[in-house]
This record gives sequence, C-alpha cells and structure tokens, in this order.
Amino acid sequence: MESRRIASTPLDGLKPFGRAAERDHAQLVAYLKAHPELAQDGECLFAEPVPARDGGLVDWYIAGGHPSVALESLDEARQAPILEQVRAQLSAIRAEGERLHQSGSSLGAALS
Repeated sequence: MESRRIASTPLDGLKPFGRAAERDHAQLVAYLKAHPELAQDGECLFAEPVPARDGGLVDWYIAGGHPSVALESLDEARQAPILEQVRAQLSAIRAEGERLHQSGSSLGAALS
C-alpha cells in the first residue's frame, strides 16, 4: 500500500516505548482495522515512524488513501469536534489496551 509522509520531527528527545514487539506499527494498525468498534478508521490515528536517512529525524507516514490536514490549520470551531472524537477513540483504545495487558498480551502495552 502506498504511504505518504505527513511530518518530520527531530530524533532528539524521542524515546522508544517498550520493546520492539510492542512498537510494531503494522500489528497495531492490523488490530485496529480488525476492531473498528474501538475507533472508526482508528488506524489513521497512528502514523508510522521511520528514521530518516540522515539519522537526525523521524519521518511519519500514513496510508496514502486517507486525506490529512494539520489540525492547527482549521478554525477552532472545526477543531473542537475532531478533538472530541479523537479523545473518545483514544479512550476506547486505551481501555482495550488495559484489557489486553491484563490478559498478558504484549499488544496491550502499545494500545495503552
């Protein structure tokens, strides 16, 4: 599937979360696609981090089929409902992460 870069951030100050298995973007996205009740298009919430060739940046990619707009570029009236929806989705994903963590799944930590 085609992907496109939506941002680049300095590598300085970024800390990896957990073990590599807990940071598997493809596994996270596959789980969210299989559980749309957690978040409609939940896989779009998480861009894939890819270290840039120069070693000083992380490039962030999303699947190419989804449009993206920087939240800050929208007026506040349009930002509010989007933020509310994202907060609700993240809350559902965190709750599922806690449930999976309690059952011993390594994916639970990533979702939490």
